Amino acid sequence: MTLPQSENQSSSKDSALLYDWRIYSIRQALKQKGKATGALEIQDLLDLGHLDQYHYFGSQACDRAINYLSLNSNSRVLDIGSGVGGPARYISYKTGCQLQCVELRQDFSEIAQ
Repeated sequence: MTLPQSENQSSSKDSALLYDWRIYSIRQALKQKGKATGALEIQDLLDLGHLDQYHYFGSQACDRAINYLSLNSNSRVLDIGSGVGGPARYISYKTGCQLQCVELRQDFSEIAQ
């Protein structure tokens, strides 16, 4: 089933608006911390809360996944739809595992890097 063109465009615009505020908010929060440029520590990102961990239960959910999957430095994880990379960074930091992230939105991918 295909939606009429006008509905597809509206949905795309609505989706962009839903996520664009997140990128703006991340940049503003880091700027307020004096971290607009330069190196970041994991705690700088964890302090962003739901902006960096855009899923239910934040880093606690990542801890559950780490334990459930027994992730460690020998593990390899594929994160599809990785957003700004919060869960991937956190899981890699906690376990030392290798993560490959895939994100279709260029702006999310850029801010993740």
